[in-house]
Amino acid sequence: MPMKTHFRSSPQLLLCWMPIGASLLLALNTNVANAVDDRIIGTFDTDIAVADGSYGEWPAGSSSKTLDWANEDSEGNPNSGCLKVAISWTDTNPGWNDSKVVFHDPTGGDFAWPGIDCRLYVNLEWDVKVDVANSTLNPNGNYGGIQAVFQGWEGANGNPAGLGWVTIGNLITITNTDGWQHMKVPLTSYPYNLNKLVLNFVADGATNLITYLVDNVKLTAPPQPPPTLTIEKAVPGLAFVAASDGRWDRQNIRTIGSNYGWIGRPAPVSYSVEIVKHAPVDGFRLHMFLVPGIADPTRADSDWHETNILMVAIYSNPNGGAWASVHAKYNSPDDNGQQYTPVADGGGDFGGIWANNSAGTWTLTLSQDTEFVLTTPDGTSMTNTIPSAFIDVWRTIPELQFAVGVMPINPDYVGQKAIIKSVKITGAAGPDINADFINSPLDTTNTWTIAAVSPSYGVQQIPTDAAWWVNWTLPALGFRLQATPSLNPTAWASVQSSGFNAGNNHYSIVRQGDLPSPSSGYFRLIKEGYSKLLLLLPGETAAPGTPTGKTGTPEPQQVGVPFQFTVKAVDSEWFPVSGVDNTIRLTSTDESAVVNWGYLPFETPLVNGVFTPPTESCYFGTPGTWTIKVEDVTDPTKQSYTSAPVVVNP
Repeated sequence: MPMKTHFRSSPQLLLCWMPIGASLLLALNTNVANAVDDRIIGTFDTDIAVADGSYGEWPAGSSSKTLDWANEDSEGNPNSGCLKVAISWTDTNPGWNDSKVVFHDPTGGDFAWPGIDCRLYVNLEWDVKVDVANSTLNPNGNYGGIQAVFQGWEGANGNPAGLGWVTIGNLITITNTDGWQHMKVPLTSYPYNLNKLVLNFVADGATNLITYLVDNVKLTAPPQPPPTLTIEKAVPGLAFVAASDGRWDRQNIRTIGSNYGWIGRPAPVSYSVEIVKHAPVDGFRLHMFLVPGIADPTRADSDWHETNILMVAIYSNPNGGAWASVHAKYNSPDDNGQQYTPVADGGGDFGGIWANNSAGTWTLTLSQDTEFVLTTPDGTSMTNTIPSAFIDVWRTIPELQFAVGVMPINPDYVGQKAIIKSVKITGAAGPDINADFINSPLDTTNTWTIAAVSPSYGVQQIPTDAAWWVNWTLPALGFRLQATPSLNPTAWASVQSSGFNAGNNHYSIVRQGDLPSPSSGYFRLIKEGYSKLLLLLPGETAAPGTPTGKTGTPEPQQVGVPFQFTVKAVDSEWFPVSGVDNTIRLTSTDESAVVNWGYLPFETPLVNGVFTPPTESCYFGTPGTWTIKVEDVTDPTKQSYTSAPVVVNP
């Protein structure tokens, strides 16, 4: 989509709005490239299928190893596990002994051709822990080391000849500790495709057993860029939005009635659409469909799917003009070739016309069955005749439905929109339609049905009090929209908006009543850090941005009857914060309360900012009215949380 302009600062993004006519000085926005996610090689949650220990050792016969699954997780998840590598070193070769573990696709074998493009990632990372109870220190006082080795196939996405096995980074020594250690190896030295990944376990002249636990082997993506924020003035009317990711996705409304044909009518029949705003790009299509028969109610692509159609296609232009063309087909289901074949060759391409203004009323008028006139908002027009071969077929079909909508055509146009003020049909057999979408909502009871790939967002009524479209690039996890009427002093507050995601962007409408000022002010996207905890009991629902962060009241419980609750890491306005793994402590005023099958207090790490105990593991032990408290053990400066009182019945 064409980008607007903005001020930008991290961790917040800043935009201002001003009264109409005021100047706005902003910095140029840029597109954000698609971000990649981390490439997970193995988490070993339930098995070790991706690990292979058959690649041996060096020197040959210097060690033996076994690979098993162990019920221990580096993140403390009791329902997960890890890879257990037990190596018995039997050779005293001074200086170097190694034993290889290869990781491959879950489907088996090397990473599928052409492999993994390591230029998309910044590090190889994994967690390792020594099972000290089943290990003996090396003579040099450590537990050996781990070396990462990549193999790339020649010619795989440009891999050079002779690439072979490449050591990545330096040998990492495993220190004398019984805790988990996080390993990170930069990939800057390997700008190639990876087809085989090896972790080389290394010892120095050892004759001992070392048992390693390995978890969460992955290639990590570079940090995702912060979102960029744009605004555009909201225009009231009926908006057809390219709200799904497909370039051929149509978003339409279609008449419920099917008596809107022109063939056989004694006077001209006209079909009009008044455009208020057309996407300011080259070739975004707004169309009118005249469909002889009854259109498939499950399909939006009448111009392709239906057997017969007459279509007006209006293509936008960045300078505000438009090119419109008229097309038809008959006896041609699931095809559109006939529509783009010249009439001289038996097709239904009737030519087109240029208009300096896309905004305004476009009218297709049909008379005497075969004659049509397409009139533009400029007042210019084109005329043509529909061949009798088309009309003869359509004359046998008594029904006709009318539709209007959009199709982006270009994948870069996802999120773009066309907004119309009205649709009129006059002179058809059925009652005239004079739909005013600014002063009246879309009538889906009597007149229209939505025929859209994305029915929830592809067709939207933009109310007269809609102030702005506020859009931002994705991903934007943890960011939220705020506004203030002034920067001096500031009074930032969360803004209510309604929106949707499409492509790499989020699109959201802010209404006038949700602005802190009717005439001017500032928007920002902000991502706050973890500042406090929230505990939700049965009967309570999270409500970020509200004074208490929740709605509802705790449901009464019974002694000994299990229930489930949730703890969340949140920011200052109760919005959840991901990526937090701090250890929390749970206590209760009921000294006999049980959490995770044990009496309180109970400590556990958050997993990505959340803790939810197993379903059957928590209950109160004594009748009365009790509370549960949660606090951060890792960082006591984070605000603790005490639940609302819970009534516990015998």
